Amino acid sequence: MATVTNGLPAQSSLTGGLDSHLLAALRQSAQKGATLGDLSREFTTNAGRVLRVSLPYESTPPLSRRLAFDKLGSSRDHQGVVMVAHCIRPKDDSNPQKAKVKLSSGFVVGDGLIVTCAHTFEEARRSSPLLHTDGALSGSFVISCNVGSQRGYSIYPVKSIPSCIPRSDVLLLEVLQPDIELGLPKLTSLPVSPYPVHKDTQVRAHFVTDSQEPLLSLGQHSWSSWMGTAGVYRAWAECTVRGYRDFAGRETHPGTYDALNHMMFTPLPTSGSSGGPIVDKVTGAVVGMVLGSQMDGSRVDGMRGWGIPAEIIFEMFSLPGLEGKE
Repeated sequence: MATVTNGLPAQSSLTGGLDSHLLAALRQSAQKGATLGDLSREFTTNAGRVLRVSLPYESTPPLSRRLAFDKLGSSRDHQGVVMVAHCIRPKDDSNPQKAKVKLSSGFVVGDGLIVTCAHTFEEARRSSPLLHTDGALSGSFVISCNVGSQRGYSIYPVKSIPSCIPRSDVLLLEVLQPDIELGLPKLTSLPVSPYPVHKDTQVRAHFVTDSQEPLLSLGQHSWSSWMGTAGVYRAWAECTVRGYRDFAGRETHPGTYDALNHMMFTPLPTSGSSGGPIVDKVTGAVVGMVLGSQMDGSRVDGMRGWGIPAEIIFEMFSLPGLEGKE
């Protein structure tokens, strides 16, 4: 994770109908999904692991794949952008106040593979004493929009953490095969570019809120209901890339040998946006991921939106042509 101080993760702990559905799903998925304890061990074991599959280079995806935005900032991304929940509850419901649900955003990059932020998972596994209680139920879920369901969303149990890069705050999740094991719609992947965009590039960042009257003004781009009855709203905010930093907070630049560890952008993301995609407006490809906001320590610029360039995601995958090789 970043060494720059004054960080504010853009995560959320929503309450209400979605929370209750997620906690109920813990019982239903007890024999299917992995527990937080299982996932915690994989988080440690698989840190820095390179998968034996490659992630396609899609810097200029075809029209059928790219995210296209209308005049109001909406996008037809289907199930490509998701919410991620890490949950724990007492097995006997004797103390429901101890139940915890930590939410963030994420996006699909491959068959059953979702990229999200790592800090929400780390906080979930560290913050609840229930995780070390015999009989406690725990697990992680991916929530995808499903307009064909009564609730407007579907819940997919997470079965493993194939890889992660903790220092970069990146987590890769694998869900059960939805169409085979769950009878749910297959998740649609987003195109991801390995090439960082330059400073001042106009991008769209996926922002989320649980407020009916979001305080952040996004000009002409309005919030819209997301996840059906979950009480969640989202907007594809029009943002500007303000530059890059390495882990020491030094300014770095694309096209050089500089380490592009973090991407800065404005405006600031809302709570719940952490883990969401940052998309190039021109190409419609994912070029980064939202992490939160940080004070830019090298200049008197105040708080900036903070994320990672998408090139870091490719570190968890084999190079094209080297798939299946150790």
